[in-house]
Amino acid sequence: MLRITAVFAALLAIGCTPETSGNALTPTSLPAQQQANSAQLSLASEAVSICSNFMPDTDAVQNALRQRGYAKLRQEGPIAIYDLGAGETVAIVSTAPRRLEKICGVQAMGLTPTQGMQLIQPWVARINGIANSQLGRGIAGAWRGRLGDDLTFIAVNANSEIRDIEGAWLRMLVVDR
Repeated sequence: MLRITAVFAALLAIGCTPETSGNALTPTSLPAQQQANSAQLSLASEAVSICSNFMPDTDAVQNALRQRGYAKLRQEGPIAIYDLGAGETVAIVSTAPRRLEKICGVQAMGLTPTQGMQLIQPWVARINGIANSQLGRGIAGAWRGRLGDDLTFIAVNANSEIRDIEGAWLRMLVVDR
């Protein structure tokens, strides 16, 4: 089950107030895990493209996911979780239209931080991302930039936020101005 409070707290912390204890994890120092397979990577890449193409319009993101045939697994408060493949690859989208923060995330079973860093590059390019050199605990990579006038933060988190999926997850947070 998605821990909504932890998700929002972690998303808001990306690039804003990172931990600077010197214990930040890097892609090479993160715990080894079974890598996502090519089918999972393909699904995750497609979801990354959907988020990249339609954010910050979360309604359009959800419509694009549904048009591709992805089913909503569950709704938890303002968060919709879409199943992209046998419950092993998911897209996470905020659904509260009046919220100032818009969220799109992608997670795949076994996704390593290194794989996540490769998958997230379309987001980095779209926001003209500036790397955040001070990474918080468990953050493999973080960038900040803008989508139009909206401040945007993206990150590869080494740790799952969904208990039944073990793997890194990619997240984009857009803050309406």
